[in-house]
Amino acid sequence: MTTVPGRVELAFARQPWTTGVHIETALRRYCEIELSGPGQPDRGPTAANDLPLLWVESGVGWLPPPRRLVGPSAAYLIDTHRGWRWRAEVASAFGTAFVAQRAAVAAFASVGVVARWLPLAVPAELCDPGPPLAERRYDVAMVGHVIPGSSREEICAALGRCCSMPPVKGPLAPSEMMEVYRSSRVVVNIPLADDLNMRAFEALGARCGLVTGPMDGMDDLLGQVPVVVPAGLGVDGWVAAVLAAVEAADQERADAGHRLVTSEHTYDHRAEVILDVVAHRAGPSRDLEVVARGLAAGWARWGAVGEAWRLSHSPRLATRALGWRGAALAKQAIQSATAQRWAHSRS
Repeated sequence: MTTVPGRVELAFARQPWTTGVHIETALRRYCEIELSGPGQPDRGPTAANDLPLLWVESGVGWLPPPRRLVGPSAAYLIDTHRGWRWRAEVASAFGTAFVAQRAAVAAFASVGVVARWLPLAVPAELCDPGPPLAERRYDVAMVGHVIPGSSREEICAALGRCCSMPPVKGPLAPSEMMEVYRSSRVVVNIPLADDLNMRAFEALGARCGLVTGPMDGMDDLLGQVPVVVPAGLGVDGWVAAVLAAVEAADQERADAGHRLVTSEHTYDHRAEVILDVVAHRAGPSRDLEVVARGLAAGWARWGAVGEAWRLSHSPRLATRALGWRGAALAKQAIQSATAQRWAHSRS
């Protein structure tokens, strides 16, 4: 039986689409929540320092103050497939570390940080099954970040020439995205780095067929439900796999996927794990200096030189922060120039 604390502080930088929002909704079904972090609604006084704290990584670089982590605390690291070493350092500041990608468990362990695999999921409240596949308006959908000139862009462009696809303009709220999926027979998922991403669970939550590239841990969680496109297959291979899935319109497979995620892979299921672990991992108070040093590694990765130095007084971390700040500025300049060249070549 899951043990649930009465109140928990949930700390994350708020964005409409970020994992923390889904965790928040799920946690509220089990206990009271105090929110902290940039963009959070003003809910009065700061949470009491004795509350268990869960920090969830988002697209905005922010970490809670060290004094909040000397008691019961946990971190949920999402994008370890995009760089795990600095995230392992951050995880060392918390009492418990969850990671969304399975490979990070071994990676963290290699530097002495114990982590537990907690995969992403789908919000239970967004899992309306929608109409049968045969009654859906579109063949294929893919909602996500598509960089001009990337393999995602090439595959989606090729699919658009042979399949009907719902029009998607600009960012979508999670509920809007799920409506797009429910209007489509197949969702195509092109992982960035074999990551078991949220789209896989969302596609099945919308009772779609799922055509995906390889994802680490997929077989353990999703079994034979997805149609898997082998690694290294080119655009033509992706198109052939998607066309076959559209033609098959395998309702039995879509139904099985929907039953699987709604019974095992919603954020309510993840919230139960988080609360049970946090409730049993109170432990002794943690050393404030150790906590601060771990947090400084996160601020350094985000190029926050002042915060990294204030927390650690480490020339190494301050230098690292300067390097990442310069790299971020260079990346922005390159992406801007690339987008302009791409737009010009298409005009």
